[in-house]
Amino acid sequence: MNAPIRASIKASPRLTFPIMRCDNSVLPETTGALGKIPLQAVAAHVVVPVQEKMHRTILLQETSPAWDRHLVTQRELGLPLFSIPVLLSTRNRWHLDNDKAEIFDRAIVIDGAKRLEAAFAFPSIHDIPVAIVHGLNPDAELALRHQIHVNGTFQARLETRERVGTTAPRLSIEEDWVDIEIHSEPFVVPTSLGYSPAILVRRPTAHHSEHLLIGAKSLALELESLRRKHGTLSGARLSVRKQTSERKAPYLLRVQDLPED
Repeated sequence: MNAPIRASIKASPRLTFPIMRCDNSVLPETTGALGKIPLQAVAAHVVVPVQEKMHRTILLQETSPAWDRHLVTQRELGLPLFSIPVLLSTRNRWHLDNDKAEIFDRAIVIDGAKRLEAAFAFPSIHDIPVAIVHGLNPDAELALRHQIHVNGTFQARLETRERVGTTAPRLSIEEDWVDIEIHSEPFVVPTSLGYSPAILVRRPTAHHSEHLLIGAKSLALELESLRRKHGTLSGARLSVRKQTSERKAPYLLRVQDLPED
């Protein structure tokens, strides 16, 4: 009878980059490190848990109902700040040596996904600072995310980047049809009556973006229906007008083209 054949296989890492170990820096009994990952390599080596997938993003998304996060497209974000590193959970998918990290599969982005997505729009950004935590399970990742955004740990609310206001002029809609392309998700602007929801739009003949108030029920319900169905408003091309010249007249909306799935 032939003796059994024994062999060992050593997988080669997808990427290796230098790190500085800082074990127990995030949570007790975890392995941790600080380092920088080339931006162009990030998309291939991380995944973003989201409650609902959004369209036309660069980063890979996976749905997880417990995660109260929605990624947005590059055009909706300004210059990202990385004074606080992006927080990654590697589970058992990376190997951390004393001075280097070896990547074998995608890490989970706990905090910083929106800043990462925005970074791809800026050629001047080359390396992304990251804080790495090794040894978390999915429940611990979610708990850490909650701790960051509820209790303010690490003051990491930079990722949220709530949008209030815009420098784009206001677009007023009257009785004539106006063709627009939507360039953002809803945000709020201060008005004489308080905060009002708005979106950034661009008319085909305009040389700049404008903001359109969307608080009117006749407009908001139609737009929200589109957003829920297609995951985003950005990229939708519409025609809109008021039904009459009265100030509180309802809006009429015609869809020309929808965001790509």
